[in-house]
Amino acid sequence: MGVFYFAYGSNINRIQMQQRCPKSKLIKLGTLKGYRLIINNRGLGTIIKEPGKEVPGAIWELHPQEE
Repeated sequence: MGVFYFAYGSNINRIQMQQRCPKSKLIKLGTLKGYRLIINNRGLGTIIKEPGKEVPGAIWELHPQEE
């Protein structure tokens, strides 16, 4: 059994995740309530707490070697 990972942004994309972590398994699509997605000063997506907002995402099970 692997590690469960909440993915957002480009890590929701099945093709990209299969390239990055070919042994990963999509468990479920969902939404993280109370957070919002931002692009930080390094140009990377991250999430921050913000009441009333939601971040679409996915739960993946990652193989331990790909964690």
